[in-house]
Amino acid sequence: MFVLLLCLCASCTEHQPETQFENDRIVSMSPGITQTLVDLGLEEMIVGRSPFCNGVDQSVPVIGDYHDVDFERLLSLKPTVVLVQATQAPKNTHLKELADSGLFRLHYWPLDSIDDITQVYNKASDIFSDSPKKFEMSVSEVPLAERVLIV
Repeated sequence: MFVLLLCLCASCTEHQPETQFENDRIVSMSPGITQTLVDLGLEEMIVGRSPFCNGVDQSVPVIGDYHDVDFERLLSLKPTVVLVQATQAPKNTHLKELADSGLFRLHYWPLDSIDDITQVYNKASDIFSDSPKKFEMSVSEVPLAERVLIV
């Protein structure tokens, strides 16, 4: 019995739980959100994009934009997360239905103000990164321009 217990203990290894973000496959339908992901070093997770997302590798498939989504292509990419820039337009009901069915997590993020941009940066960092970078830290590293008085 002791030998069996010893063998079982020797064969056990500490299981490192897989973090949520390691297997995330992101479709970004906003150039601003896509650029934020790239700035955070998360470009490798982006599997789909809008036709206006120039900051990411152009070989990443285009799935359309918010108003004209290629749902067949979207589903073929098997995203775990779809990120959409919130606008005044009504939310895409088919995207919501697909998310509600559990195919992916859907996030609508506004980008209308500096505060919105800061929040998107921080949310993306918290959700997809093991070492979150806060926007405030990045801004503090930017050199300030000299002040100029125009008379």
